[in-house]
Formats: sequence, structure tokens, C-alpha cells
Amino acid sequence: MRDSANFVMDFTHTYRGEWIGRMPRLSRLDCSDIGGTDLYCSREAEAELQRRIAAFPPEGIHFLDSGNYHYLTGLFVRRIQEPYNLLFFDHHNDMKPTLIPELLSCGAWAKRVLEEEENLRRLLLIGPSRETLEEIGEMGVGHREKLFCISREELEAAEGTDSAENAGAALRGLLSALWEGADEGLPLYLSIDKDVLSEEYARTNWDQGTLSLPLLKTILADCCRRSRILGVDICGELPDASPAQAAEARRINERTDTELYRLLLPCFSDGRGF
Repeated sequence: MRDSANFVMDFTHTYRGEWIGRMPRLSRLDCSDIGGTDLYCSREAEAELQRRIAAFPPEGIHFLDSGNYHYLTGLFVRRIQEPYNLLFFDHHNDMKPTLIPELLSCGAWAKRVLEEEENLRRLLLIGPSRETLEEIGEMGVGHREKLFCISREELEAAEGTDSAENAGAALRGLLSALWEGADEGLPLYLSIDKDVLSEEYARTNWDQGTLSLPLLKTILADCCRRSRILGVDICGELPDASPAQAAEARRINERTDTELYRLLLPCFSDGRGF
């Protein structure tokens, strides 16, 4: 197993140093001095970000600040040198047409990955509404044969069944559908935007879905059992909030970030990373 590196990419100082210090083997990568990164990433900023993350192996858990920086997933998967699958959780499809096509953006990064990453075999998207997923067909997205989606409504149906037994059966059905036709022998990269979660479990600067943290963790645990995990990134913090909002958001987001980190950390400490 190669060494892994776990760090937060701190653009807005939303992560508290005390929280980072409590997390085992987690460090801070200061990115607040890089201009041209919010929502869109300038060419100069992209080059600088690539330079800074090049000092670390691609394996590990990476916190990306708010969803405005979700395009960083594209920089991490660009470094994968073998066939792989990408699973990302998001309340949005992140395949929107962009006003500046040549720049990375938080709303279009997944389209670029789907169309341009030669090592990508399957992109698995979980969490947008059916309406949002239907929009993908109207956007001229290429290589859609690689794309598989589970909608917010399907997740809600699984969680809303009338008994734990039925809920478990519904979830097993969703997971079986998720992997149907995919090569489960391939390694997996995981990307999580916390805006897929309900406000009970995350506070973000984007509109949010309804997924519960327990169901997200169940799906992630299933992925870890099935596949070798190449890397993980997590975004969805809430910068620029009022003091009262910031305190509540920090409490909720730190709790969720902690649970996700503890769940996923063993993927990079027990011989299962590459």
C-alpha cells in the first residue's frame, strides 16, 4: 500500500483548527491565498492547485471547503493512472452548461470528467431529483453510456418504507441496481457533496436534498466492502454565514464530517488503498 494523505483544502477558513487537530492524521493545506478559485477556477489558479496537491499522493481523504470548490474532484481523478469508477453524491448534477467552457467550474466539472477522463469506466451519481437528472439528456453530455444515476425520490422511497426489514430490502435493491453492469473489480473514487443531505445533517451554501446520514453511511460502507477505494473528497461547508448561523452550521457539519472521516479512514490504513 502506498502512503495516503488526508487534508482539508482551506479556502475560506471555515474549518476550525481545533476540529482538524482532533482528527487523526488530518492536516491543513492553506489555499486562501490563491485567487480565482470561487465557483470558477482560473487557469492560473488551476496550475497552482495542481502544484500544491502534487506534493501529496492522490490516495486519502480530502475536505474541499464549500461546494463552490467541488471542481477539485476533477483535479484529483486526473491523477488516477488505471481504470476506475467514480461515485459521487450531490443534490445537483454538476453537468450544467457553463459560460466559460475552458475553465473548471463547480457546476460543470462532472461533465468534463465524464467526457474527458479516459480511465473512467463508470460515473455513478446519487442524489439529484428526477427532474435534475432528466436535464442531463438536454445538455448534450457526451459518453452518457458511462453514467448511472439514483434519484432523490428513489432514496426517499427506500428510507420511507414502513418497516426496517422493507427498508433494508429496498436499499439492497438500490445498491444492486447501482452496480448492475459495472465492473466491481475496478477501484473506486468517492466524492461527497454534503448538499445531498437534509439540513439535519449538513448546512451548506446551496439548496439541499433529503438524504439521511445513516443511509449515506450505509451506501459508503457497501462501496468499501465491494471496491478498493482510491480516494475520497468531501465538500459542503457553509462560509460567510452570520455568527449565529455559523455556530449552528459548524456544529452540524463537524459532526457529519467526523462521522464520515471515521468511517472512511480505515480504507487507507488497513491495506485496502493502492
